[in-house]
Amino acid sequence: MLSYKRLLQASLAVMVSSLGAVGGIAPTLSAAELARGSAYTLNATISGPGTSSPGDHVCIGTEYNWSVSASGGTAPYTYDWEFGGSYIGNYTSAASYTFYSGGWYRVSVDVYDATLGRYTPYVYVFAENC
Repeated sequence: MLSYKRLLQASLAVMVSSLGAVGGIAPTLSAAELARGSAYTLNATISGPGTSSPGDHVCIGTEYNWSVSASGGTAPYTYDWEFGGSYIGNYTSAASYTFYSGGWYRVSVDVYDATLGRYTPYVYVFAENC
């Protein structure tokens, strides 16, 4: 049984380590990580539109490609992509998407490791007529 002190230490370690995680949500701890009382180390980075400059513009009707690179945690990894509220759940590290309406969109991917730890990096793009 985990003591309250060990659980608090693990939670604080995750909060402190996530403060530098710009563009992502703090990872969740698996039961195994909580039991060990260690900080979780799953990380992921998105590549594609929106990553070189926040709010990159994309053209409506054009297909764009994104990829994610995961490290840490416990391999293998699975992926669940979301494009402005549309989940495509292709479970691979690369995804393509075409925006059909103008406006701001959040592109994110939930990266899961073998212990169901999760990290969610994201970027924003602006879709417009080109």
